[in-house]
Amino acid sequence: MSFYRVIRHNGMWWFLSPHGERFFSLGVNCANMGEPEYSERTPSYCAMRFYTTPAEWTDDTLSRLRRWGFNTIGGWSDVDTLRAHWKEGMPYTMVLHIGSRLGMPWNDMFSPQTARQVDELMGNLTAPYRDDPYLLGWFTDNEQGWWDDSVFLHFVKQPAENATRRELVKLLRRHYKDDLCRMRADFDIGDARRFEDVQQATLIPGGSGMQVINAFIGLLARRYYGLMHEAIRRYDRNHLILGDRYIDFYPLEVARAAAPYVDVVSTNHGADWIDGSNSYYFLYTLHRLSAKPVLVTEFYFCAHENRSGNKNTPPGTNFPTVQTQRERAEGARRQVMEYARRPYVIGAHWFQYYDEPTFGRSDGENYNMGLVDIHNQPYEELTSAYQSLPVNRLHAKAEPASRKQQPVPPANSQALAGLHTWDKRSALVLPDSEYPVADLYVCWEPSRLLVAVHASDWLDASLYPLQKVPREERMQCSLRLQAEEQMQVTVWFGDSQPAEVSDDRVECQIWNVATRHTAILAIPARLLSKGDLRRGDTIHLEARFSTHSRAESTNWSKQITIGG
Repeated sequence: MSFYRVIRHNGMWWFLSPHGERFFSLGVNCANMGEPEYSERTPSYCAMRFYTTPAEWTDDTLSRLRRWGFNTIGGWSDVDTLRAHWKEGMPYTMVLHIGSRLGMPWNDMFSPQTARQVDELMGNLTAPYRDDPYLLGWFTDNEQGWWDDSVFLHFVKQPAENATRRELVKLLRRHYKDDLCRMRADFDIGDARRFEDVQQATLIPGGSGMQVINAFIGLLARRYYGLMHEAIRRYDRNHLILGDRYIDFYPLEVARAAAPYVDVVSTNHGADWIDGSNSYYFLYTLHRLSAKPVLVTEFYFCAHENRSGNKNTPPGTNFPTVQTQRERAEGARRQVMEYARRPYVIGAHWFQYYDEPTFGRSDGENYNMGLVDIHNQPYEELTSAYQSLPVNRLHAKAEPASRKQQPVPPANSQALAGLHTWDKRSALVLPDSEYPVADLYVCWEPSRLLVAVHASDWLDASLYPLQKVPREERMQCSLRLQAEEQMQVTVWFGDSQPAEVSDDRVECQIWNVATRHTAILAIPARLLSKGDLRRGDTIHLEARFSTHSRAESTNWSKQITIGG
């Protein structure tokens, strides 16, 4: 019996079916029957309002998905009902939730009991599916807490017998070469006299403690992925291990830790901008760190114009929201095309089959995310957009980003309104760093040069005294520009505090949405030359971006030419 695999062919990564066919996985999450009963008080999708039997729902739902161009059943779908009634199978995925069931990474991950619990859960959960050739692979979890650096503080406070705390103490001893004074330069550890006595550890501003925290997160991640791989392969040697679906953010050490243990690295990833376009660095670096193909496990687009009554709240999320269904379809189409055109991305799974309930889910989330509304009616603009997408052909022609620096494009009149208005493909300045954690974009007007930095970061104020992040610990981007004149400017940004700019002659606009952060700097041309900028002018650009506490950085050094 054959099973799904991943291959690299002519520079492109693909899923390979048991029949030897290469395909880009276009999937749908939550292809299930919704609520068992419909309530007028809490309206939501309920399949049994529209179908007389589960078999009828299965036939119609799979027929729809195939007609719309989808070829995979994504996470949280009613796999048991589909398998029981389908006439023609479709590849599907399963989310095991092993870590979340056991409280990872907050539980004692190095305890032998944890290993036994993982093994027992894995055996029970995989048993019904481990011989099914239609199973594409296993997700071990969804949105594990790798982003939360306060897990370091959690284990600092654990008792001495906690096995994970003992591993942390070993790490601290190695890192600081058994010298507690060195640790005091990075952390406030109170009156501790030995590493074993440390029960508090807040960051010292200007120190390098974040390097230690990242190393500890990496240690936990290696343990997690090792346990999952060992347990899956004990019970199932055939199906792909698809990762744990990052939360639209990942520490670099976690992606490195996953590399030996997964076949595919997965991440939830909505569009960076409401036009459906995406950053360069996020998926590129994830692939480079893991050396594995990338599967986008949740993407979405929402519109205020919808038939389910969704309010698209709470605000401030990474869920791109536009006004009309036409705009929604255009954004979703562009997003899939961008994924398919990356050689290392092998699929994208839409979240989700039907809209969220009229008054929201139990957690308050209330978004127009469906291919169909709660009344089972398709959003035809959206489904038609997918139906016309030749994803396999697009992916077969995918090419790496050109390393040749293009001329800087002119700015449009809305350039300071946000990066969604920019010609980002032309404005992108490719980084010199091997594992970039930010994008840099440049455009121009005669009177000014506009430089934007866009990055993902998770800044936890609980790591600092008084729960406040000092300026020197915030995200930071420093620019040095040389034309006829040389100028330098630095911006500090990335949390709830207002941005700070080192030169008050430079205008700055900031956007902070969940883990995504953008700063646009408008640099007057007079600071660079004697007059206005013109086509053909050259500028030497040097830039350095650092995440909070200088944990990670990205550098650029380019000769750019004003174009148009």
